[in-house]
Amino acid sequence: MKISVSKGAGIFFYKKLQNGDVLVALGKRNEAPFIGSWSFAGGNFDVTDVDLFNCAIREAREEFFYRNSLTFEAIPSKVWNDSRRVTFNFRVFNWNAYFVNITGLDIVFDKHPREIAEIQWFAIDRIPTKTLPLVRLELFLAKRRGYFK
Repeated sequence: MKISVSKGAGIFFYKKLQNGDVLVALGKRNEAPFIGSWSFAGGNFDVTDVDLFNCAIREAREEFFYRNSLTFEAIPSKVWNDSRRVTFNFRVFNWNAYFVNITGLDIVFDKHPREIAEIQWFAIDRIPTKTLPLVRLELFLAKRRGYFK
């Protein structure tokens, strides 16, 4: 019996403020499942994806930079190379969440009109109640590992 493995990836864009707060960009889902819930840009692995990092980048471009590819392309390679990740590898579920620090960059998000209702910045300690549990867990683990220091 062949077991179907679900895999995918996403990106948390975050920035540090001078007062020490850390903000993360979350999008409000506009499609099933989880309509109205807050999440980061991410999704399932596609046949065109080389690896999970490539999957995360493709999803971020689609969902958070819909018609704004120039801003997306302007993110320096060092920013991508310095990203950190939280990984879940279970028998039927493989997922990577990448944390990308865009502090000091002039980033303008452009939401995908069908997939994302809105994009907002939230302090990582004050994310909305209706945030997906996996997103909460990923933020907790990243914070505990010192990703935001």
